[in-house]
This record gives sequence, structure tokens and C-alpha cells, in this order.
Amino acid sequence: MSNLRVAARYAKSLYELAKEKGQVDAIEANAVNFIKVANESREFLSVLRSPVIFADKKKAIIDRILGDSMHPITKSFITIVVRKNREKVLDLIFKTFIEMVNEDKGIVQAKLITAVKIGAEEKERLTKLVSDKIHKTIKLQEEINPEILGGFIIKYDDKLLDASVSSRLKAMRLHLLNNN
Repeated sequence: MSNLRVAARYAKSLYELAKEKGQVDAIEANAVNFIKVANESREFLSVLRSPVIFADKKKAIIDRILGDSMHPITKSFITIVVRKNREKVLDLIFKTFIEMVNEDKGIVQAKLITAVKIGAEEKERLTKLVSDKIHKTIKLQEEINPEILGGFIIKYDDKLLDASVSSRLKAMRLHLLNNN
């Protein structure tokens, strides 16, 4: 079975349990924290994916790194996942869980790419632009990429709103080349 299917099944189980117990927000916070640690530490993911480290050692490492901040449901869930030798996809499980929570709340994750850091007012305006277009709440993640030269790019779902200077220059160049 593919990792995506495994992650989806475990995430769905966790989400249903979290809803049943009224702990969706607490477990979502744990999932966000887990993903943050996984993104910041390649060693952490390497340990989880290592076939030579035993499950009890992996569980102890997870508890040591995240232990005090974890909700009891999250702790129990991680114990089950590790016992079933699925810890390799824990980050994917938690990402899928967060996607389920966001979908249920009508929230769309979007990435805003700009050449330089923008102010809160501009960010709010762009958030409203996309929110009005898709009729959902937008959660923006900012990224700075000087290569776009100016303007912005917004990525959400499978869509791309590209108002960058670099893409406009490329389009202009192609237009000029095709007209000669």
C-alpha cells in the first residue's frame, strides 16, 4: 500500500477520534508542532525512517522531543503508529490530518511568494483577493524569492495566480520573439 493511502487512513482515524472527543484544535496544534520539528530537523526524520533503530527507541525519541506538549490522544496515536511500524509516514499523516481539519473549517492553505517582504496591509489585501475569489478563508504562508523581481505569486490548491514581474517579462519576450 502506498504511503499516501496509509497516511490518509491513519489521518482519517485520528481526525474522527479528535472530532468525537472534541479535541481537534489541541491535536491540530500537536500536528503543526510535529511537522515544524520534522521540517527543522532532518535528523529527526532520518531516525523515524531508519530500519536499524527499534520502535521503542523511536518512541522514546519522539517523547523526549515533543513529550510535554503532546495531548494524550496524540501520544496514544503515535504509540499505535510506531507499534504498527508506520512511523516513517508520521509527518505525512499529520500533514493529511491538518488538511482534513482545514477542509472541514473551510480554510485553504496558500503560499504567497514575493521578491521582498510586504507589509501587513498588502498581505491582507492579497488574502482578501483570493478569499473573495474562492469563497473560503485563506491561511497565507509567506515566502521570499528575489528571482521573481517584483509583484507576487499565490499558490493554493492546484492553482497559481502569477502576477510577478519575471513572468510578465518572459511573456513579453516570447511575444516579441514570435512577432519577428
